[in-house]
Amino acid sequence: MKATLTGLGFVLCFAIAPFASATTVNFTTGSTNAGTMGNSLCYTAGGAATSCNGSQFLMITAWGITGGAGGDTTFAQGALGHYAGTDLGLGVCNQDEGVNCNPPNHEVDNSGHDDFVLFQFNTPVSNATVVLNPVCNCGYTDSTYYTGTGSAAISGLSLAQLSTVGFGSGTNRNGGNSQQTFTLSGSGYTSILLGADVAGPHFGDDYFKIGSLTWTTGNEPPGTPEPSSVISLGTGLGLLVCWARRKRGNSAC
Repeated sequence: MKATLTGLGFVLCFAIAPFASATTVNFTTGSTNAGTMGNSLCYTAGGAATSCNGSQFLMITAWGITGGAGGDTTFAQGALGHYAGTDLGLGVCNQDEGVNCNPPNHEVDNSGHDDFVLFQFNTPVSNATVVLNPVCNCGYTDSTYYTGTGSAAISGLSLAQLSTVGFGSGTNRNGGNSQQTFTLSGSGYTSILLGADVAGPHFGDDYFKIGSLTWTTGNEPPGTPEPSSVISLGTGLGLLVCWARRKRGNSAC
């Protein structure tokens, strides 16, 4: 019996390949840059910064709900700031705040206008996890996010019109006033639109910077092994059955 269990453990350890690996981009490192209106940051599939030349794996842009004939009702592109340092990260100066807006307005906030950061991937990803840093301790870290196959053609759209360009319904999260780390629901999305809470009413305004983003490539829900893992496991179990038959004196496998 002991030998059987030992053999089983050996075969299974040999058969199971690693799960799909995760990639993390840490936005608290690098050089601080307040950005310009309509600027973007880009990264490779391995999480390294790269030029935004159309071949990048991930492109990040900033947006704010600031325009429209009825007031602050539609999306307009903002300035994406990259603020390096402990508990800092990505922030937004929307068009009404202007480039190099003063703190805490250069955080992702909903003080007067709703700020958002748009993450766009060139292939589906899953298990996206974000860290939100409450930099100024002057508000809350409540947030709203949308996922789907949405495009960057959100300029002039309202929140209610996001579905027309491929986004799903929004998810609102209550974050209190502390650092938040959470995994976005769903899988196989190519776009994430993440901003300060739009649900309201608020206990107070929300202010945070996005400290990091982690994802796995593909459509797998959390904990799903790569296809090669399943094949290897099947092969391993077949070898185990064959080994057990030989132990009983049956040469047929």
